[in-house]
This record gives sequence, C-alpha cells and structure tokens, in this order.
Amino acid sequence: MQNPLISIIVPVYNVEKYIERCFNSLINVDYENIECVFIDDCSPDNSRKILEELIKKHEKQENFFIVKHSQNQGLPGARNSGIKQAKGDYVFFLDSDDEITSTGIGDLVEVLQKNPNSEIIQGNVKQIPAAGNDWYDISKMRFPQNCENPSQIKRMFFTFPRVPVNAVAKLILREFLVENDLFFKEKILNEDEEWSYRVAKHIKSISFSSKLCYLRYMTPNSIMQQGDLSGRIESRLQIFDGMLDNLDDEIAVMQIRFIDSLMQNLLCDIKSNKKYIGFVKKYKEIYAKLRLLKKKYPLAYFPNKLYLRMKIKQVCGNKLSEIIRKILHRNSL
Repeated sequence: MQNPLISIIVPVYNVEKYIERCFNSLINVDYENIECVFIDDCSPDNSRKILEELIKKHEKQENFFIVKHSQNQGLPGARNSGIKQAKGDYVFFLDSDDEITSTGIGDLVEVLQKNPNSEIIQGNVKQIPAAGNDWYDISKMRFPQNCENPSQIKRMFFTFPRVPVNAVAKLILREFLVENDLFFKEKILNEDEEWSYRVAKHIKSISFSSKLCYLRYMTPNSIMQQGDLSGRIESRLQIFDGMLDNLDDEIAVMQIRFIDSLMQNLLCDIKSNKKYIGFVKKYKEIYAKLRLLKKKYPLAYFPNKLYLRMKIKQVCGNKLSEIIRKILHRNSL
C-alpha cells in the first residue's frame, strides 16, 4: 500500500479555546492523501462555528468535513461515528484539544510501507506539560520496529512497559476495526482501556515509530484533570468486571496479573477520599471474582512490578512510592 488514504478522526466537544490550534496542526500535515473527519458531538459552545469558518478559509476544503450528531454521544460515540464515516484505509484518532505534528502521518506511513501487514502502527507522543512518568514516550521503551507474533504482541499489551493504551497516536487499519467489531464501548470513561483489552485479542501485526507524531496537552477539559474521580472509578469497576468475564485462555495468567495491578491502583483512588467509600462493596465483589480465577490459574498469584508499586503506594504514600518507582525504572534500563 504505497500511499494509503488516512482518515484523521477528531471528536469535537466544548473546545472553542483549542480547536483552532488543533485545526492549524492539521493543515500543516505534509502527507497529502488525508481526510479530516470532525465529529460535532452537540458541543454547547462555539466550537462548530469556529471550525466551519476555519474550513471555509482553507484552500483544500474537500479534505475536511463535519459530521453532526443529533444528540450527545460522548467521546466513544464520536469516535465510532468517525470510523463509520471514514473512507480511509487507515484511521488516526486526534483529540480536538491536542495537535498532530507536521511529519507525524508521513513517518507512520513510512513504517507501514516497510511493514505492509501492520494493523496498527504506534507513534510517539509528547505530553505538555511533561510528566515525571511519561509512559507515552515509546522512544524510551524497547519495542521492535515490527512484530507479527500474536502471542508476543499480547505480552506487549499486558506487561510493562506496555503498548500505550490510548487510541490516539496510532495508525489503525480501518478494516481491522470493523471486521473485529472493535468499536468503543459507549457511556463509560476510560474507554481506551476497555478497547485496548479487546484489540489485544485480535491483533496479529503491530509496528512502532519512535518519531514524534502527537502533542498531548493536559488541559482543564481532560477527564484526568478533574478533581472528582467518581465517574472514573465507576467506569473502571465496570471495565475490570468485563475483563474478568472475557479472559483469553492463552494469556489468562498475564491478564489476571495485569487486572490485579490495575485494581490495586484503583484501590488507591478509592482510599484517597471518604466520599468514594460507596465503591468499596462493588470493588470487593469484583476482587472476589479475581481471587477465584487465581485459584484456577495459580501462576497468577505471582505479582508483576506494577502490582508491587501499587502496594507500596498504599502502604508508604505517594512521595516514598515515587522514589521507589524511579529506582525500579533506573534498574530496568
């Protein structure tokens, strides 16, 4: 596939402060065979109006179009609409408060041309402002340029450092998504975690590019920046429950260890504030299910590094656990 059509899917909701920045990054993309699909998810602000004016002024208007929802469907629903509307061979998800680099698509396509069976090409991300634990930066990880061993790929999704869970910054074969029904689960938060879990079951070929393709801004709009964790805790409990009901027998031990680690992390969130005490009962119910599965797969009793870090965090608090995390990271390099 020499010069595939790439559909860049951009959900738009309440981003009037950032949409022009995002749009300008798109018009500077140096790969020409693209279409930009904006999904207006009933944004209550002026995002759509600003976007319409920007498109009108752009010389290649035919490459940019807006899909308008009749009712708000959230980020997962907007992405699903984008997949259905896209005409491209591959799709690329871009959040409307972020930016794509000018060479990002071209660099990913260059990797695709060398590895034409790739169903996903993972690009590199820079977080702004930078985070102490920048797990988006795959240039610091030891991923191969290409892997076509499904068992090995699954390990990349469930062991750390892992393939970044986020749907953004990936060139994804549209046919792969549609044929395997890999649409996003709607009406939940942290939908990328649930989606990535299902992707791992089906993917047979993945490639990586350490070149920067995506600028991720930690804006006030971000779910991760919001103080109340209630919605996130509720969604993650639902996701973990579903994960435990859909284990892949080939890697069940790995998945159980992985889910156990994430549940330890979630327990830290629940314990962070008394107002989350109502989630304890549901948490215990799901963890009881996990314990039963450990009895079926005894090797799952051996914890991974993330589980140990979360246990240290629970016992020692954030500051000491961060020092230990840095020591563990330094020793793994």
